[in-house]
Amino acid sequence: KMGGVVATGASGGEQWSEVQVVTDAPAPAQGKAREEWSKVEIMSNTEVAEGHHRILIGVGQLYETYRVPGQFVKLRRDYRMEKPGFFAIANAPRGRANVFEFLIKRTEASAWLCNSRRGTLVEVSAIQGKGYQFASAFDQKVQEVILLATGSGIAPIKAVLESRQLEPRRVRLYYGAETPERMAYRELLPSWGALGEATAVVSRPPGTGWTGRLGYVQACLLQDGLASPEGTGVLLCGGKGMVDDARARLVQAGVPAQQILVNY
Repeated sequence: KMGGVVATGASGGEQWSEVQVVTDAPAPAQGKAREEWSKVEIMSNTEVAEGHHRILIGVGQLYETYRVPGQFVKLRRDYRMEKPGFFAIANAPRGRANVFEFLIKRTEASAWLCNSRRGTLVEVSAIQGKGYQFASAFDQKVQEVILLATGSGIAPIKAVLESRQLEPRRVRLYYGAETPERMAYRELLPSWGALGEATAVVSRPPGTGWTGRLGYVQACLLQDGLASPEGTGVLLCGGKGMVDDARARLVQAGVPAQQILVNY
């Protein structure tokens, strides 16, 4: 049994079913609050890079509760799934899409989602997390914002870029992947370059024919230099090793720690 219908709709020629709030899942364990989940439909599922799927889910009015780039949701098959996955939303908030876009890295835990076909029903939680709080963390002295992303960590950074909320500051993106084949959204780099400077970095180039930047995103950034460390803000998303190393190097370079943000 479901709760009431939240919304129906369409976007870009895609149709999705009624979005319904799940109200009859088993009671949560003692001391835990009951979570609200919405049953939604996968609109499309495309492998956009090696081991990475772009998945669109129609979410109706739930989209209106998505306010800050970097926020995420939990996704599960149904209430019997003990450990739902956490996934950052890849499209910008405050649009008219009524759709959540995700970039899902295929792992043992996410294989069920990567294997899901258009029309599959899944359950999505309410919006989670604070997102990138640059609106309050970056004052007027912050004139440049650095975006560092690796792998599927590009998803919330994409949302930031396409929200255009960092304007009119200078923006530099450094986006890294192990190989070119594992770099999702490569086709968007030219359009992102119109919103800021976009640099793609590959860490394992042998045999790929890659002729661009090599190594790690944080190292490439520091090779290029910072015009004014105290006037720089940074948004990070990627593996823990990258995030920790980048934070340490940037603080050492003079960037105030409170101006280095993650989305969780």
